[in-house]
Amino acid sequence: MFTTKKLLFFFFTTIIIYLLYTHFTTGENDFNRTVKSIRKHIPPVLQNASDVNSGKASNHSQCPQGNIITVGTTTYSGLGNKIWEYMSVFSAYNLYRNTFNLQAFVPQEIKQKVEKIFDSISLPVIEDIPMDCHIQQRQNITIDYHSLISEDKVPKNEKILIHLLKWSAKYEFVVPFGFENIKKELRFKKKLVEKAQQKLHEIKKKFYNADESDVVFVGMHYRGTDMIKMMRRELKDKFFEPPSCEYYNAAITYFQQKYKKAIFILITIDFAWLDKNKKCLKHDINLVTNPVHPQSAINDLILLSHCNHSITAYGTYSTTAALFAGGTTFVYDLGIPLDFDGPTLTMGLAEMLSNWYKIGNNGRLVSSLHIGK
Repeated sequence: MFTTKKLLFFFFTTIIIYLLYTHFTTGENDFNRTVKSIRKHIPPVLQNASDVNSGKASNHSQCPQGNIITVGTTTYSGLGNKIWEYMSVFSAYNLYRNTFNLQAFVPQEIKQKVEKIFDSISLPVIEDIPMDCHIQQRQNITIDYHSLISEDKVPKNEKILIHLLKWSAKYEFVVPFGFENIKKELRFKKKLVEKAQQKLHEIKKKFYNADESDVVFVGMHYRGTDMIKMMRRELKDKFFEPPSCEYYNAAITYFQQKYKKAIFILITIDFAWLDKNKKCLKHDINLVTNPVHPQSAINDLILLSHCNHSITAYGTYSTTAALFAGGTTFVYDLGIPLDFDGPTLTMGLAEMLSNWYKIGNNGRLVSSLHIGK
């Protein structure tokens, strides 16, 4: 097998032989032009091989002077997970940067995913830090899923690396920082927003006149498929069943009573659940299911994010959309404590946000809001 050194040796030996031949068979001006031409076609990695080997980086050439905060990720996490991992480290950085002299970085994989949906995110990539900064030698402080960053965890007079765990969805940071501040950082790409608004306009015309201004959109999402297996594995006997039509009907009733012209948009990729539950959803509602064709995680998310209100189940995807929508939000009550090592994100937000409410699978409202039967 060819090693990198052997490939470089072969490549440059070929160039030298060719240049010597050109030098003795052409004039000096032709020789100089040949050298410039060859340099144009040398791959950037080979042109800067010495920089790569020494660990230099073109965009972030200076070593971080303060403490670093970052977050883990995995290729198995979806769009909602990546957005929450980004929001978690961004919020923590802004809350604690002065207290602990922080500089924030995210893995390349998160930035690549998030940049597909948002414009010009600001956090730099941790892989761009030069190797000779030796950040891996810093003391590593891990912040667990339900832990905060406190002074007793961060030693003074020592450069450290604060690490949020992969799958982090730190609503404990996001809510105090303020989602309006998050929205200044995470701005949907204009073309994607225009596409979502056009779809909402098409849906509206199915039920009402296009010029009616008092129409309300309620985004509904169900996360099933592999998520149910994960819930059973994580929660064991504490997980009774996923939300059914009774849960959604209870939330639908509230919006029906509050708004005369409501349109409900249900999005799910669990078609087995949809076949089972759609027939028992309330029949006296304006309902569309999976209106984006073909289904796309990005386009579905932006469509839900531009509804007025939300009915979610659990998980990072629908939670992200509901926060961007900004309206009244109903979440599925799992009946587990918030410090449980499991999917407590939606219930945690319902405890901290005044317009978020929990409903059990029997349609019983857990939070303090009246829903008529």
